[in-house]
Amino acid sequence: LDRTLSAEPTFSYHVLNIDCPNCALGTQNAVRTLDCVEDARLVYATAALEVVMKEDADPKECRRQIA
Repeated sequence: LDRTLSAEPTFSYHVLNIDCPNCALGTQNAVRTLDCVEDARLVYATAALEVVMKEDADPKECRRQIA
């Protein structure tokens, strides 16, 4: 996830109930499949999910899909 080259909006979330690294990976991969998402990374140790939206995505709709 490289925000230095990205002009797209980036959002951060704290994810609850991530009990294992495989759960974090599964959640990360699921978020990456959303049409509005350019990239996503979930750090298991901190339960922090960082999402980069696609340039043409609607921020409200993308947040709704992620939540």
